[in-house]
Parts: sequence; structure tokens; C-alpha cells
Amino acid sequence: MASFKLTMRETKGGNAEEHPIYVRVTINRKSKFKSTKIKLLKADWDSEKQNVKRSTQNYSKLSHFFDKQKLDLQNRILDLQMREVAITHENIWQDPRNENNEFGGDLIKFAEAYLEEEMKRRNISQPDGTLRGWWSKLERLKKHSPTLNIHNTTESFLQAYKDYLANEVEDISTYSTVYGHLKFLRKIWKLALRKEITKNYPFKHFPLTEPEYAEKDYLDRVERNAFMDLVGDENLPPYLMNTLVNFMIACYSSQNSS
Repeated sequence: MASFKLTMRETKGGNAEEHPIYVRVTINRKSKFKSTKIKLLKADWDSEKQNVKRSTQNYSKLSHFFDKQKLDLQNRILDLQMREVAITHENIWQDPRNENNEFGGDLIKFAEAYLEEEMKRRNISQPDGTLRGWWSKLERLKKHSPTLNIHNTTESFLQAYKDYLANEVEDISTYSTVYGHLKFLRKIWKLALRKEITKNYPFKHFPLTEPEYAEKDYLDRVERNAFMDLVGDENLPPYLMNTLVNFMIACYSSQNSS
């Protein structure tokens, strides 16, 4: 069990001297201290709230700094728990941007590296076909979230991103397009799991419902034979013959023709 506290370590000199503020992290009753590099007068420190008093000079800036220190530590411990990594002093103080992979836990960077590697594997300099679609989906994700922590992201983010795609993106008008974007994101996440970059998988409790597609309505035998008879009719005008042929091609290949 880990806990932390911001504390003032008083030095000699009494109340008139500034004292350093430290972060104390305790794990299994063993505590270690790390300096915040901030010194304050004893009269300016509120030990109960673990922050500066309102009467302190530069109160707003200092208060924000200490709040961020606490929030960062809280998130760091939660991050280790979600990834099932041992909670030690070393792991807590380690910079998450430099841990276990060159992507620093950023899904966006991981996805970019994967797509670039795919382009090299296919020996192409510009994305085409499926890759072009994947790059487009990644760019859309970056507009919504320029960075995305692969270890802390939850189902609530996926729901928020789904709502964003469905309601705020003008060029998305169908659920099938929303589904395509989320399916791409799920693909990248599964790849990160296989590479053991993370153990976090927010899609576990966020199932994707496949879009409903209209069933193909083919011609029955009587209709087909009637049209085939027309194909051999020499009296049929050329423009109607073209229309008939294109219509039958569309029926059996699902390609629209105008």
C-alpha cells in the first residue's frame, strides 16, 4: 500500500527562515523523500491542506504547483496498479515518458510508428488503399486527442470519442463510419497488447456493435429470364440496351451505376 504527503522539513533558524517542501512517499511503512525544490516560510505553509496559505505571495501559482504534484503522484500510482507493475519507490519516481518503450505510453506515437513501419514493409512512400484510410482515422483521433495515454485510458474516453465522431464531425453521417474509426482504434490497442506495451484494454467492457447493412435483393428466376430475353432483342434501342446491361451488372456485383 502506497501513500504520499507534501511536508515541510524544518531547518535551523526558526520561523524567519525558509524551509524546503518535500514529497514523502510511504510504501509498506518505508518512507522516502523527494524535494520539490520549493522553500517557504513556516508561516506560509498549511500542513493540514499540504499547500500554501492564501496569504502567501504568489499564492495562485504555488497552489497550482503543489496541487499538480499531488495529482501527478496519484495518477502515477494508479497507472502502476492498472498495469500490474510493482509499486516501488523507484517505479513511482521513474519518469513515465521514458519507461519500457520509445513511445512513453502514448498511443498516438505508437500508432504512427506502426503505420510508418507498414509503409516500409509494403515498400511505398505514400499511403494508399487501406493504409490511407488508417492514416485518415489516426489524424481524426489526433484532432480529438493529440496525446493518449495507453495505460490510463478507460471506457469513458471511448464513449466520449464515439459521441464526438457521431455528433461533432461534419463529414461523418452514418454509424458505419463511426464504427470504422473505433474498429481502427481497437486494432491498434490489440497490437499494443500483443507487443506487451500495456495490459490496459478499455475495449474489454466496450463492445462494438457492427453496423446493419442492407441485404442484397437479387432478381428471381422469372425476372432474370425476362431481362436475358431482352438482352438478345435486336429491336431494343442501344441506349436501353446499355441501361439494361448496367442494371444487371449492378444487381450481381453491388456496384452502383449512373
